Amino acid sequence: MIFYYVLLAAYLVGANVYGFFLVKNERYDQDGGNGKLFLAAILGGALAVYSSMFIFRFRLKNPFLMLTMPILIVFNVFLAILLFRAGQFAMF
Repeated sequence: MIFYYVLLAAYLVGANVYGFFLVKNERYDQDGGNGKLFLAAILGGALAVYSSMFIFRFRLKNPFLMLTMPILIVFNVFLAILLFRAGQFAMF
């Protein structure tokens, strides 16, 4: 049971670290689109992508990213709470 929680927490931390460094590296590579950032946000790194956009001042005038990232943060938090609660009822 505890392995499930550790695995889920490690995944969320990894997704957020990946999202943070993705924005840091995308800052220098301007020819890329928003696809990588959006995919990293959907997979659990929305909080890191959104906060690192402000830290690095990256694409702050892009309305697509500025509107969808807070929505994805709420979705990621909801999914994390749902998955942590589902682990309480799992029978391994």
